[in-house]
Amino acid sequence: MTPIRHADDAVIETAEPHMFGAVYVWAKRTTDERGASRISLKGMCRGMYRADGNPGWLYKSCAEQIRAVEMNFRAFVGAS
Repeated sequence: MTPIRHADDAVIETAEPHMFGAVYVWAKRTTDERGASRISLKGMCRGMYRADGNPGWLYKSCAEQIRAVEMNFRAFVGAS
């Protein structure tokens, strides 16, 4: 887990980790003209991709961690 680097009423960003295999996340809320909000999540992990853009040596582990963040977030939102 990494500390929060930036947070306001529309965006939360965690800091990029120093160690490989640790997830960092951005969450962004947008609101349309009708007042409906959408929250988009983006997760990344050091070692997830190689310099050429192909999956890196930690891709599977990172993808599993990012999926867990997504599922926990969905459960949290669905619980309210």
